[in-house]
Amino acid sequence: DRADPRADYLRAAVALDRVRAAGGTDPDLARRLADLGAGLDPGWVTVVADLAQPFRADWNGNAIFECPLDDLPLRAAVGLRGRVATFEGLPRVWDAGLAADLAVLGALPEETYCYGADKCQVHPFLADFDPTGRPDTAADVLRALGARDFASRYIDNLDVTRIDYPGYHPREEGGRPNDEIHNTFAAQYVFQHEQYVFQRDQDETGEPLSEDAGTHGVLKRAVVGGQLWYVLLHPRPHPYGGYLLSRYVMLFAVGRSLVGDRLIGVVTSQMCRNLCD
Repeated sequence: DRADPRADYLRAAVALDRVRAAGGTDPDLARRLADLGAGLDPGWVTVVADLAQPFRADWNGNAIFECPLDDLPLRAAVGLRGRVATFEGLPRVWDAGLAADLAVLGALPEETYCYGADKCQVHPFLADFDPTGRPDTAADVLRALGARDFASRYIDNLDVTRIDYPGYHPREEGGRPNDEIHNTFAAQYVFQHEQYVFQRDQDETGEPLSEDAGTHGVLKRAVVGGQLWYVLLHPRPHPYGGYLLSRYVMLFAVGRSLVGDRLIGVVTSQMCRNLCD
């Protein structure tokens, strides 16, 4: 009402959101919104497109992570604001770097989890990170994720700045879950880390792929020390067919932002690892 050029953008954004919430599309309105946004501060547009959106724990009627909050291995619900997955509360720190982090996450291509029989969506992820004044440790990362009951008999010290992949150890009957946190690119299963080459009259061979390429490379260049933490957490299991099973495991690939007190990265889910357990 005061002729602020951002007002038309906000009105168009709300109108388009209502159309989409009703299951419809409006290409003309979407183009108008893009045209209006092109003339505004890109940092402001980035924040409005994601964190200013309503928090949605489900998308198009389907839960992002299908289990009750009490079963999640986290202390808070994870949902979407725009395209970005985050916790229900808004970030505590709104600094100059927030728009830059959101621009990195918002530009990530839409893709699905790379390894496994299912095709789970990979969501850009952002969360607060409380600095300690010392180098970041695995315990700091798990604390920022709000991980509860992290359990691994193969990782005996979380107060370290790097952890090599401890190896896959299926959950033993009556034993502790094999949650994971490590920094070994070749042993993470969100992003492709090897290219299979089929040779005539020979078995397939795996050739390593660069961790500096693609989405993984974008994230690596946006975090402190170029170090991403790969985290695997089990939701609470329930009896099924004589076994205790979680419906899936949650997978994170996150690092501490170069420009603010935040974790940035991606989050997804996987069924195959749990079935192996």
